[in-house]
Amino acid sequence: KELTDQQKVERRERNRKHAKRSRLRKKFLLESLQEQINGLQSEIESLKEIIQRECPDKAESLLSSIYNNAGGSGTGPQGSASGNFTPLPMPSGFGP
Repeated sequence: KELTDQQKVERRERNRKHAKRSRLRKKFLLESLQEQINGLQSEIESLKEIIQRECPDKAESLLSSIYNNAGGSGTGPQGSASGNFTPLPMPSGFGP
């Protein structure tokens, strides 16, 4: 079925609005996930501090076993990664 010029214009406009809403939803989802990552990283650091404070003689071996069992890079708490993760870059069009 052939569309009139007016129908094509209206369809393009609806599609443009829908695409904009989709981009906004994706942006908010990515921001929310990044906030969750930041919160979890803070919690990990707090828990590591508690382990080091409460069990100083076992802290290094406990944290090493946690990193090894978690499938981490094996660098442990004293290694270069030290449990910190670099946030992924925002996809193009979603950055600040």
